[in-house]
Formats: sequence, C-alpha cells, structure tokens
Amino acid sequence: GSVFDYTPTSDIQVTLTNTAASGTSSGATLLLSGGGTTGYDLGNAAYSDVSLDVSGQETRPRGMAFNTDGTKVYIVGNDNDNVHQYSLSTAFDLNTASYDSVSFSVASQDTNPYGMSFNADGTKMYIIGISNDSAFQYTLSTAFDLSTASYDSVNFSFASQEADPQEITFNNDGTKMYMVGTSGDSVYQYSLSTAFDLSTASYDSVSFSVASQEASPTSVVFNSDGTKMYIVGYGSDTVHQYTLSTAFDLSTASYDSVSFSVASQETSPEDITFNSDGTKMYIVGQSSDTIYQYSTATPAIITYDPELQWSGGTAPTAPAIGETDVLTFNTTDGGTTYQAVQAIDGAK
Repeated sequence: GSVFDYTPTSDIQVTLTNTAASGTSSGATLLLSGGGTTGYDLGNAAYSDVSLDVSGQETRPRGMAFNTDGTKVYIVGNDNDNVHQYSLSTAFDLNTASYDSVSFSVASQDTNPYGMSFNADGTKMYIIGISNDSAFQYTLSTAFDLSTASYDSVNFSFASQEADPQEITFNNDGTKMYMVGTSGDSVYQYSLSTAFDLSTASYDSVSFSVASQEASPTSVVFNSDGTKMYIVGYGSDTVHQYTLSTAFDLSTASYDSVSFSVASQETSPEDITFNSDGTKMYIVGQSSDTIYQYSTATPAIITYDPELQWSGGTAPTAPAIGETDVLTFNTTDGGTTYQAVQAIDGAK
C-alpha cells in the first residue's frame, strides 16, 4: 500500500487504484483535513477554539501585532505600558505560543498606549496612545526583536482629528497611514512623503465614518491589497467589513453589510489583525485578557463519486477548517463497488 500527504492548490480528483482481486477485501483510509480557498471571508468566519491568555503580562491588552512570518506576536496595554513579545513554534498558531520574557516600556512616551504596528521589515515600531493623542516611532536594530528597540524621538499628533485615537495601520508601502478613534467614530487617512516616517506625515483631509455600524471603534485593518477594510469595537463587539473601490483610498469606501460577532469570546474587543493570507483572524480584548483565533477562509468543497455506498446512505460534508475527518473505503469485488464510512468526524 501507499501512503501520501498532499495539499491541493486547485481542484483535484483523487482516485483509488490497485485494489485486490475480487473476493478479497481491500481498501483505503483517507484523513481529510479541512482547508480554505479564499481568505478574509467574514461570511464563513468561525472561532477556532484557540486562544492565548496574556494576563500574566498585561491585564488590559489594547493592541496586538504579528511579525511577517507569524512566528512572533506582540501585545501592548495600559496596565503596565509595555509591549510584550511571544514566540510561536508554528506560524500564526496561538496554540504554540510562549512568552519570550522580553518587553519594552513605552511609558516615557504615553501612559495609555492603545495600539501598535510595525513597518514592513520590522525595523520600525509604532505605538499610539490617548494620553497625548499621538503616535510614537521606534527603531529595532534587529528586526522584530523588542530587546533592540529604542525611541526615535519622532511622534505625530492626531489631536486635530480625534480626541481618543485607538489604533493605526499602514498601506503596504508605508506611504499612507490610517487612524481610528472612539470620539469621532471614524477612520482618518494620512500621507507620508517618506515611507513609514512619521515625521513626514500629514492629514489628507479624508475620513470615513463607521458610526452607523460601530459607535466605539477600536481597531482598523485592511486586506492584503487594500480593497477591503475591517473595523472592530466594543459598541457592538462585532467585526464589520467594507469595500474600497480604489485600493487604500478611504474616499471610495462603502459598507458591505457583512459582519461577524465576537461577543461569545470577547465583550470588549480592542484590536483585530489577520495572518498573511487572510485565512486566520485574531481578536484581543481587555474583558478576558486573551487573544482569540478564528478561521476566515472559504471552506473547500468536497464531492464524492455517486457510486460510493455510504453507511447511513448520505455522503458526509467537508470537514470544518482546522479539523480532520477520517474516512474508510472498502471493496470486495476488485473495485467495482466501494463501501464508505466516516469513521471520525472532526478530529483535532
């Protein structure tokens, strides 16, 4: 018999061959793991029963960020005004996270830090806080290593637009910056003449109100190409999705009437982010001091040959994303007919 492991990147047909002669029982066992075909899909979002408790480091976590490859995650909060660093042995899997015992204080700049972000290569870090209504810029001499961080003595004030700025994020090349706040319930857009350099930032006089969906927005994030925007807040405990007809241009934004509630996990969500392909979403909040992991992928569609004789008479549905179904196929007539059984539904 043969054993193989295969991850399809497009439609594939799997056929059983090499059966034993008629009169002898032979078959195959298939471990079918649920996967997704499209990321950033709030319509198919589901909690993955995976979380990371950060209360040992921060009891009021406000902001969160991953490094580029998902092997590090960072949180910031206004209990001890520190950024804390964790390692993930499996990329973007919170089940494998552990604290690095590495932290960096931002208290000298702001005693109420609410959000954080990195530039594309991890050599710059940004903290936003409500004590000064400003964003602060830091340099990491080793990319994504908090132990090498230092303040650049560079900041940018949002006070003219927002009295309670909560979070910032950037477009892919760092020439645009976006801020969301709970005073104006809006997202604001800024330009940076030098990429990722706050000293070159200026307001574009462009904003987009999310008040009709969220009265207390705490975080904003975009998909990888800037055509979708996501907002979360503690007014509705819900993620809301928007489309931008021109990438990263807030003046072209409109609500998709698509949302996903995280209230069953967190009643005070503070920050949202995705993994690199948008198939996983993460929420952090201060009611439980925990990061929660969700699947946000379109599930793959599985179809079976209609000649298969299923126990119970009905073919099973595709396994949930992140779960594995165990299926067995047996024949006694040399492969003319097969009897199929779902032996395990939803193994982790």
